[in-house]
Amino acid sequence: MALYVACGKSATPPNTVVPGPDVAQPAVQTPVPATAEPIASPASAPTSTQPPDRVRLTTTTANQTYAVYGSSTEEILAYIGSYGPVDDQGQRATGLTETNWSLTWDNNHDQRACSIVSMTIKLDVKVTLPALDHPERLPADVRASWTGFAAAIAAHEQRHVDIALTGASTLKDTMASIGAGASCTSLESEVNTAWSAEQSRTAVAQNQFHAQDQARIAAVRDPIKAQIDGNRARIDSLKATIISLDSSLRELSGQMDTLSNNVSSLKSQLGSIDAQYPNQSLPPGLAQQYDSLRQQYNALVPAYNALVDNYNSTLTRRNAAADESESLRVATNNLVDKYNWTR
Repeated sequence: MALYVACGKSATPPNTVVPGPDVAQPAVQTPVPATAEPIASPASAPTSTQPPDRVRLTTTTANQTYAVYGSSTEEILAYIGSYGPVDDQGQRATGLTETNWSLTWDNNHDQRACSIVSMTIKLDVKVTLPALDHPERLPADVRASWTGFAAAIAAHEQRHVDIALTGASTLKDTMASIGAGASCTSLESEVNTAWSAEQSRTAVAQNQFHAQDQARIAAVRDPIKAQIDGNRARIDSLKATIISLDSSLRELSGQMDTLSNNVSSLKSQLGSIDAQYPNQSLPPGLAQQYDSLRQQYNALVPAYNALVDNYNSTLTRRNAAADESESLRVATNNLVDKYNWTR
């Protein structure tokens, strides 16, 4: 009963546009003050316009599916385990979220007050989800389990997407807050530090979500697993009981066969004598023999009947154990399905 989950790929390092050579600044000159400055009327004052964002964030999210085949829980989950998408650790997954980050930017090349002129942060997300081939062909219970399973996988991967998008938005705000640096080298260092820090925070958030989700799943699965283990222990105990009772039934059956043969032989001898002397008194010697046979017969019949009663009660207990075992087997298989479908 194995479970498959995966996160997205690591972000690519920042793709920084290398600034061109520093441009020599013109010599500083002392401005000549004007003799007078006109005062603009309020009506003619220029209206300020908000410059376009120098830090831009672009994101794309693409969804794709992979086909899953099977007509039972075992077949479907085994197929995913063998042919599901592979994450960046080489592990099979039920669903997969991959992220590809890039950063391009340029500065004003002013070594005295170097600042970001333009920057584009790009995040491309690709989500891969399972899609069952011809779900309408499945039994109703398996189809219902698949529907819940697929919805849980989609919700899990969407959370990965949300974490990545939040990280990208935070990164944009962080980059936008970076002011002018003492040099272009120090500015580039600050940009790279902000980039790495946010990548690390996002990775931590993804890992924390995984740990929390695994804990949530475990909280649901653990009681089911406890039931499965308890049922299997009971089934093993019943199996041992059935084996013991089957042995007793074979022994009782052998004893019954022996007594039955003896009873049948005595009954046959008595019947033969009755046939020789129908409705007649028996000769003294034969009467004595007849009475001995009769006593033996009468002694064996209760013993035989007791064996029959013992056999029947043992058989009843054996069948009750078998019925309980079968009921537990069906219930346990259902619990195993429930455990495996839980996400």
